[in-house]
Amino acid sequence: IIAVYGELRKNKISKFVFLFVGLEDQKRQMKRLQQNISQEIIQYCIFTPRLIQKEAIRKLNSCNLLLLPANSEYPQLFAKVFEYIALNKPILLYYNDLSDLEFILKEYHKSIIVCNKKD
Repeated sequence: IIAVYGELRKNKISKFVFLFVGLEDQKRQMKRLQQNISQEIIQYCIFTPRLIQKEAIRKLNSCNLLLLPANSEYPQLFAKVFEYIALNKPILLYYNDLSDLEFILKEYHKSIIVCNKKD
């Protein structure tokens, strides 16, 4: 989020938000996020409560880019990757977890796989 925010500001893009669908109900994760991100960035974050799948998909479909945060120390196959692909939106895998998630996204023409902060 911090890196994406920096690029948006550097390119003078002022109309953006980071949407976190369902995070409002995940108090621990939300608190951790709020502690690790500056107030300058938090002002651009929207947190929704848990939504029914149809409503969550509608919200995700309104986005220009979908983020899949991953960690190579804990590789996982997130089911939401298939929802993201079905929406035909660009997907940013940050960081590459060197697992099945990478394999699936390499086949998807709108994926961006990031291996480090510089990328």
